[in-house]
Amino acid sequence: MNPTSLFIDEHFRKHRFWLAIFLYMAVLVFGSIPGARGEVGEYATGLVLHFVTYAAIAFLLFTGFQGESAFKGTRTVILIAMMGALDEYVQSFLPYRRAAIGDWSVDASAGIVMSALLSAILPVIRRRVAAP
Repeated sequence: MNPTSLFIDEHFRKHRFWLAIFLYMAVLVFGSIPGARGEVGEYATGLVLHFVTYAAIAFLLFTGFQGESAFKGTRTVILIAMMGALDEYVQSFLPYRRAAIGDWSVDASAGIVMSALLSAILPVIRRRVAAP
């Protein structure tokens, strides 16, 4: 099996979607552990962490949705924006964390960037994989 198949094969579509949901739940859980964010912050800034995490979730969602690229991109961006908002909302209740509109905007930006890239790149990859 071609490794690219894991990312574009329809057979794995639902797996990618549920992996995105699992990864998001892990973000909420681990982000709620006192001190965990500080330890991870030693390796990367909050901006980098938010962007990379939500871009990965956006990748999994986009490739996990069924339909045309515009439809998948729209759904991905909306869902990522909602996930980021919920993440920040949860943080607002934790005394050792703070909610920030800037973090949410980075999350939403990651969804937009990843959806735009995938809309442009995936059709080309699919054509190359399908060609003999």
